[in-house]
Amino acid sequence: FAFIIEYLAYIPKLPDSPSRSQFKCASPELLALSVTNWRLRRICLPFLFANIEIKHIKDARKLKDSFLVLFRKFTKLLAISHFFSRSEGNQTDEENQILCPILTYMERLACVELQCCSSTSVLLKAILAHPTVSTILVKQLPDASLYGDLSKVVLEGTSIPSAFSPNLERCLNQGMRLGCLEVLEPELLNDNFAQRHFAGLEELRLSMSRHHISFSWLSALSSTHLALETLWLIDDNRHYFSRHTPIFISSFVKESQQQDLSKNYIIKRVGLRRGTGQCSQDWHVMGLTIFTTFASTSLVEILTLISISFPELETLTLDLDSHSATYDVVCIIIFLRRFDPRLIS
Repeated sequence: FAFIIEYLAYIPKLPDSPSRSQFKCASPELLALSVTNWRLRRICLPFLFANIEIKHIKDARKLKDSFLVLFRKFTKLLAISHFFSRSEGNQTDEENQILCPILTYMERLACVELQCCSSTSVLLKAILAHPTVSTILVKQLPDASLYGDLSKVVLEGTSIPSAFSPNLERCLNQGMRLGCLEVLEPELLNDNFAQRHFAGLEELRLSMSRHHISFSWLSALSSTHLALETLWLIDDNRHYFSRHTPIFISSFVKESQQQDLSKNYIIKRVGLRRGTGQCSQDWHVMGLTIFTTFASTSLVEILTLISISFPELETLTLDLDSHSATYDVVCIIIFLRRFDPRLIS
């Protein structure tokens, strides 16, 4: 029975969410079950209090004055919202006085997510010193000169050219990890880029332009960044894929041209995932965003080709804003059954 409650406990996230946050929102079903009777409440409590979010300073005051036993026993992740630091003006001293003692009560705390854009050095030092915390997710680069060991800190993301700032270099040298790196001019990347090391890098996002991009550096970068699992080619301005065809989607593009389908869609995003095995150099398409043109009447044919070309697809996003054709709903539903129902948005 506990397994069923665990399955229903949290609201699922979209698989292509750019956030590295591990915070889970309790589902309405979990809240309803927790008030049914005392047996269900006892099972639900660990899930209800495992993830705590502080949105406003008044929330922090309430936490300080109540439920401390439950926090001590169950809370593993604490998220401090971006609303917190600006909820009642400049409350820096009070924030420190409230939050630092709360941290000491959470004996099972493993992760703290600072979703606010900034945090005080006093608070971050208190989190760094917490004996059970292993991960501190931050949105803003800390000042390396104020801290020593930053091996617990994970910077959610940054972008080139800011990735080469002296402060970031110091933070990385002090052990900080980087979750996601966005490259704004990927056409400038070369083999020298592969020689750089970004500790903990899990995701690389390339903002594509009109220029051709060589992926000669990818193999070497993958071999030195074993945590790197995801590569996104982002062409929201629709410049790159209309001019260039990377090898990852070449068979799909070629087949669509042969079937006279290429004029009916525009590729906006391609997500790649590294193959199984830490040393794997194989990348396959796991995410796809396509825009169907106004004149397109071939949605079923396009989706058929996608399902055949990308058998390991995890996320499919369809932009149908300009799509003018109409279809029988039952036929579309029957057709979409060949896809995993969780991947289409």
